[in-house]
Amino acid sequence: MSTATLAPAATADLRPLCPTGCPTAAVAVEQEQAPALRAVARHDGPLMRVVLHGELDIATGPVAEAVFEGCAGRSEETSVDASGLRFIDASGVRALLRAQELCERRGGRLTVAAASTQVLLVLRICGLTDRLLAPARRRPDGGAGIPARSRG
Repeated sequence: MSTATLAPAATADLRPLCPTGCPTAAVAVEQEQAPALRAVARHDGPLMRVVLHGELDIATGPVAEAVFEGCAGRSEETSVDASGLRFIDASGVRALLRAQELCERRGGRLTVAAASTQVLLVLRICGLTDRLLAPARRRPDGGAGIPARSRG
C-alpha cells in the first residue's frame, strides 16, 4: 500500500473556489499522479452537493473532513455523491459519520445519495446503510441495493 502525502498544491486548494464559498480539495499520492481524492462541494438550489472521486482512506480522510466542515451549515441538506469512489476504508467511513454529525449539530442533515458498489458494500458490512444512505437508496429489506454477484 502506497503512502499518500498532501501535495503542496492540495493544501492551497482548500480555499473557496465558488462565489458562495464552497470548498474543494484534492490529495495526490505523488505530484505527478492524478489526485488520490478529489472532493468538490457546490450549491445545487437549496441542496449542498459534495462529489467524491478516488479513494477515501486514512490519507485522504482529513481533506474530505475539511471539505465537509466548509459545507456544514450552508444548507439544510447535504447530499454526498460517492459514486466516483473506487475505495473506502474505516477512516473514510469515519469521515462520512463525522460529517453527518457536524451537519446535524448545525441544523442540517447529510446523506449519501449515490455510491459505488464498493462504498455500498462497506456501508452494509458496517451496518450503516440506514444511517447514511438516502431513503431512495435503501431496500425495504434493509439492504443497500448491492447486486448479488458483487457480494462475497
